[in-house]
Amino acid sequence: MKKLRFRELIFVASMLFGMFFGAGNLIFPSGIGAMAGVHTWPAVAGLAVSAVGLPVLGVFLVLRRWGSAGRKVCLS
Repeated sequence: MKKLRFRELIFVASMLFGMFFGAGNLIFPSGIGAMAGVHTWPAVAGLAVSAVGLPVLGVFLVLRRWGSAGRKVCLS
């Protein structure tokens, strides 16, 4: 297993942070809620899919691809 250097670990951590908790996840939910009106639950569902579902799917697909290439990465 290859151990990540500190610089690589910081890079991976910042990319994951940006995917899961970017500025859009702070700004857009309140704006979407204000514009949704009576369609609040469809807006919440769309936000959940785009802000949570797609990043999780992206991480899963990247891990699946790197795992199938035979490369193992140790984060600790």
